[in-house]
Amino acid sequence: MRKLKSLTIKVSLCLSLMLASNFTYAAFMQNWLKPFQGPGQNINLLIVTGNYSKSRMLAELIQSYNAQPVLLAPYVGENSGDDLFFVPPKKDGQSLRVPYTEMTNFINFVNPKMVLVLGGPEYVPDIYFKKIQENRTIIRLTGKDWIKTAESAGRLLNLTNLSRDYQKLIDELNSDTNYQRASSLKQHQTEVAGDAAAFDGTAPFEFSQDKVIDASEK
Repeated sequence: MRKLKSLTIKVSLCLSLMLASNFTYAAFMQNWLKPFQGPGQNINLLIVTGNYSKSRMLAELIQSYNAQPVLLAPYVGENSGDDLFFVPPKKDGQSLRVPYTEMTNFINFVNPKMVLVLGGPEYVPDIYFKKIQENRTIIRLTGKDWIKTAESAGRLLNLTNLSRDYQKLIDELNSDTNYQRASSLKQHQTEVAGDAAAFDGTAPFEFSQDKVIDASEK
């Protein structure tokens, strides 16, 4: 009887944490959480930013150093309250669509020690920022100069070469150069769509089958 009660509780918990119909709880646990867990089986950092070229480049560059997850808010051109995307660093992984209504539950479930928000309300609107509960360490880096933001993030996370490497990617972006995450960041390609001009004057990331991102200026 005790085993049956325990099983019932576990099943109820799994059902409450399912975030999309095409992902099961077991698959979520295996494919998304495991790559980020350190020796203590904890996620140390969750990076939250908007789905824009410059902000996302910085988030995924940080991710390439520390293999911690990224949560992307939709660009401002989309409707407020649209779904977010959870981006894993695993090469053969896929992004996980996170419903806006489940954002707080999702972050609590991931349970990072710190949440690093890259960009002001124009990148992560307040309706999303307010979903991050204050019972954890939250640091927000704002400002229009993304090189300085990279410098601040590098100091905060003790990533010595972050701003230098980010400057190289920005130079590619500003020279109308497409870059491939597999070579520039040693990352995998996920499938998050974006098809309109972004707030910072660059295009949101658009994904294709050959895993090449068009990150050129508008």
